[in-house]
Amino acid sequence: MVGSVHPQATLELLWQISRDGYKGVIYFDTFPDASGIDPVEECRTNIAAVERFMTMADRVSADNALHDAIATQNSPISQRAIARIMAGG
Repeated sequence: MVGSVHPQATLELLWQISRDGYKGVIYFDTFPDASGIDPVEECRTNIAAVERFMTMADRVSADNALHDAIATQNSPISQRAIARIMAGG
């Protein structure tokens, strides 16, 4: 499922493709038939997850403190900013 293993990396990927202006298809590489999961429900869940991550990506784009932390390579402040964004703050 989208972002279930590496949520921060998923956020970073979606933020970057958004910054780059990508408007194409996002493909979900999942295998519901192997586990008996309803493929339509899995797809709905993946779409909802991407929508949540894109909302977070918008907050990343607007977060000046995070951009300052990235520019100065201040990883503790960067990690705290990302944690705050992912928590909805």
